[in-house]
Amino acid sequence: MNASSERPDESDYGSPERQATWRHRAWRFKLAHRRNVVAAMLRGEISLRSCWFGLRHPHAVVALARREGRGMVYVCPAWIRELDEAGVA
Repeated sequence: MNASSERPDESDYGSPERQATWRHRAWRFKLAHRRNVVAAMLRGEISLRSCWFGLRHPHAVVALARREGRGMVYVCPAWIRELDEAGVA
């Protein structure tokens, strides 16, 4: 993977920079992102609406709101890795 595939994107939501970063991500990264979104829905952590949003706008989604306001589910592989290294997740 190249550096852009490994680093979390910190651009503004919906910005051209974020869209460009998503376009340049490796296909495995994109697949992992989508797999994380669907897995969160299948585990009952997020709603169908959140799942649809995560799949429809992957360039814009780092985390999705949990059902009933219980926090966030990180679905971006780069952010998950970053949080794991920081010992937060």
